Amino acid sequence: MNKFFPTPREITDSGKYVKIATLAGCGFSVKAKGESDILESALEYLTVSFNEKCAILPPFEGKFKITLEIKPRDSRYAGKGAEAYAISITEKGASLVSATDKGSYYAAVTLINLLELRGNGVYLPVCEIVDYPKFTKRGVLVESRYNDFMTLEDWKSAVDDFATLKLNKMEVAVYGCWSMQYDGKPTWQQYIPFKSAPDFNDPKTRKYYSPKRGGWVNIPEAQPEIYSKDFFGEVISYGKKKNVEVFPLFNSLGHNTLLPTIYPEISAKDENGAPTNSGLCTSEEKTYETIFTLYDEIIDRYLLPNGITSFAVGLDEVTDSAFCKCPLCRAREKQDIFIDHAIRLLKYLKARGMKEVYVYNDMFLYIFDNLDEKLAKRFKDAGVYDIIVMDWWNYGARDDFFRGLAHKINKCFEKSIIRPMSGYWHWQGWSDNTLNISECAKKAEELGFDGMISYSTYEPCLDYNYAFLSESCWADIPGVEEAPIAFAEKYFEKNYPDNTKDALDSWMHIRHRLHPYNYKEKPPANSEFAQYGFSYKKAGLDYPRNHIAEIMAKLDSNPERYVGYLTELNARATKAYEFFSSDKATPSHVNENVITTVAEQMSYSEEMLTLYRIYKDSPTGKLQNGEILELVKKLIRARKAQMLRIENSRLESIRHQTLRMMTVNLEYLWELLCKVEEAIAAGEQFVYDPEATLDRTAPVFKFLR
Repeated sequence: MNKFFPTPREITDSGKYVKIATLAGCGFSVKAKGESDILESALEYLTVSFNEKCAILPPFEGKFKITLEIKPRDSRYAGKGAEAYAISITEKGASLVSATDKGSYYAAVTLINLLELRGNGVYLPVCEIVDYPKFTKRGVLVESRYNDFMTLEDWKSAVDDFATLKLNKMEVAVYGCWSMQYDGKPTWQQYIPFKSAPDFNDPKTRKYYSPKRGGWVNIPEAQPEIYSKDFFGEVISYGKKKNVEVFPLFNSLGHNTLLPTIYPEISAKDENGAPTNSGLCTSEEKTYETIFTLYDEIIDRYLLPNGITSFAVGLDEVTDSAFCKCPLCRAREKQDIFIDHAIRLLKYLKARGMKEVYVYNDMFLYIFDNLDEKLAKRFKDAGVYDIIVMDWWNYGARDDFFRGLAHKINKCFEKSIIRPMSGYWHWQGWSDNTLNISECAKKAEELGFDGMISYSTYEPCLDYNYAFLSESCWADIPGVEEAPIAFAEKYFEKNYPDNTKDALDSWMHIRHRLHPYNYKEKPPANSEFAQYGFSYKKAGLDYPRNHIAEIMAKLDSNPERYVGYLTELNARATKAYEFFSSDKATPSHVNENVITTVAEQMSYSEEMLTLYRIYKDSPTGKLQNGEILELVKKLIRARKAQMLRIENSRLESIRHQTLRMMTVNLEYLWELLCKVEEAIAAGEQFVYDPEATLDRTAPVFKFLR
């Protein structure tokens, strides 16, 4: 029987198969009993999938009968919830029944996953399946940080991908703010074109070098597509048809600089009463008038018309600058300000019909250390306890699970979810966050939480993590350590059926170096060397920063640790690349994603090691100009090759984020090449000074950074 995710809970397999059709030749009929949007989507999914899997188009009028039906009282899944379903496949037909229409879509997905092509025949296993989820809340938060130019079709594809993994939540960060990184300005994200705030926007640029075009891409500033075309409501409506609840995250206090910049009267104030353009003054009534006007638009235009009653208010990572220091605010404890602010937001949202409001845990747990029954009572006394969903998030290193406070995770709030990481930094590519997800899943299971909604962006290259998230939310899994290994075995058996062992061995050789969560010892993390981490403005350092100079200084500070790590990473990545790029690997989109990820680790570690070698050996003459020139040219070719892989494999609407970052490195290598050629032309030995190589006044420097 085929491997697929999530694995059904109960399977009785006869070992027999029934032939239902031939390739492009229909031998079955498909009918549904009942009417609903989700049931209609299930039928549509079957129609599209039969075409994609075996080139069969309707009308479906064969002898083998496939039926979908809603049977609330079927004893096979009694008490298993609204998303339970059962499948019975005999030699005469396949019966797909579900407790509600929600399960009908999942039954259709499972049936398609069971299809097998053998020669010219299309087969199904003769079997019985009873299936239902472990958690009621299963999904992904699509952070707005990278997904600006996703089209409506891209957003629908995200819904489709999550729905076929039987995930039922897609939280979308429609408003959030970050510090300065590119273009000399803070990063502001806004996905809702508010009629009440016409200036509420932040256009973005797309600029990078394209190896595919052989030239520069410089797309002028533009609004996110979801903003300019105002299709958030369409995404919500589409999600409902696939049993995916799409709902918004609109942050408050923390990650909030755009609102107080536009409306300084609501901004937090400094000790002199001047707006800080960060956070909010919670003593100013205008603050709540502004926020609630924006809430009203989201609720009235997008949520209530689609029957959505979930909302996320964030309230995470509130720094000191976000707390107002006006006389009224200064006279109060920050803890009381924070709790009262949360209660006021919750009260308003409850009055507007919201039934579940997600609030992050970190301020309560890490800053105020008050996530307990006493806090729960304050929310009960305020009449909002019934709608709050406590959102426990953890993405850090494995030995720092919930910053060492995992013993304080509790069920004081009856509605709770846990939030692992399923992939955020696109340059990481096809990363492995499975141990983080596994540890979170086990904690949620132990405490009886409602489920998991991971922190992420949307990119199909994150399939590995999405699939494991689904598996962990749906089915019972072995222990924290065992679950990722068991999953990897099934995943590689599914995607590399002809050479599973070699594929799995090659992946295991590199996987634990793709995310620091995956190992117990404390080597450097790959992010310590990636350009992304050096793109932020940081106190005491020039901006934009010379990231290569910073990395060379790090390597020089402890060569045994840092150079040794990069050398090991390069060897592991090279070995993995040898298999996945060979004809032994099964060609697929999954394999292209693996190659792209492994190749980035291979090429980037080689890049840093080579630059360090030039840095150490050029002053002594151990490396002559001709050798240096060839080394730099080799790095340029490798960087272009990796960028071309990104252009050919990543989602078109968001790949510019990764390509821009890689162009910064490519541009550095070009500048280095010019310096070497200048030394050769002058008849001088080139001496590599990382601080002096970059020309910070160069137009291309300013263009990219």
